[in-house]
Amino acid sequence: MIVLYLITIYSLMVYSCSSDDFFGLDETSYISETKNTRSATNCMTPFLTMSNFDMDTWTEQDYYIYNEAADRVEVTFSKELNRYVYGAKCGEDINVSDSLFNFVIEMYEQTNNIINLGNSRKIVRRKLNSPEQVISSVPYDCVPRAISNMGQGKPSYEQAMDTCDYYVAHWRDDGGIPAKFVGGLIKKFTSVTTRTDLSCYTTVTSLNKCVMLLRGGSFGHAVNAEKYYPQDNSGNGRIFYHSYGQSLTGQGNVEPSEMIAIYTFN
Repeated sequence: MIVLYLITIYSLMVYSCSSDDFFGLDETSYISETKNTRSATNCMTPFLTMSNFDMDTWTEQDYYIYNEAADRVEVTFSKELNRYVYGAKCGEDINVSDSLFNFVIEMYEQTNNIINLGNSRKIVRRKLNSPEQVISSVPYDCVPRAISNMGQGKPSYEQAMDTCDYYVAHWRDDGGIPAKFVGGLIKKFTSVTTRTDLSCYTTVTSLNKCVMLLRGGSFGHAVNAEKYYPQDNSGNGRIFYHSYGQSLTGQGNVEPSEMIAIYTFN
């Protein structure tokens, strides 16, 4: 009798993880409308949560949990929409806490905001030896802000801004900094190597807040790269970064394909 009872209970447990009707619930309510989705009812998928959302204080375990959660969200870049899109609609779909799910979305939305800078409203940018004016562009002060937050050889923000001011005055009338000259600015303060991909890194790599340029519509945005997690040996993966530029201050992550260049320390 006891054996028969245990067999019955085991059958129910297996049925609960594999049944098509989820005990009377509509399966479509648990599954995203994109391919390669999964369900929170999959008992083989551990529940993920975390309470520390300050990347500056993350441990390797925090990075592991975040990366696993981001993989479950199934983030892909849509060329048609020019932004990252998400396969999962909520944490319950993928057995991730709501707070962690929302944080993954926030990290990628930070990058979406940068990518779509060229389509944003006009903003105020400082121009050398003249009053602030409204122009349709990215505020170039993100470059000195990124330089002043480097993990090696960093100057003060004022020193970085003075150097940028001098070169901007000779480069362009509107105060912009051409991407090809950013490396030269950084080398005024420390020795770096300019890279356009990360295929040289095949393991998890600390980037020590080196300067990285991200695409931003017709423009770019300078941020500080924190850590790189490769997915394979071709330079694909996830880069974690901090942004210190005016309204774009925050933390995020991005695929290497969305960067213009990264200036790693020698």
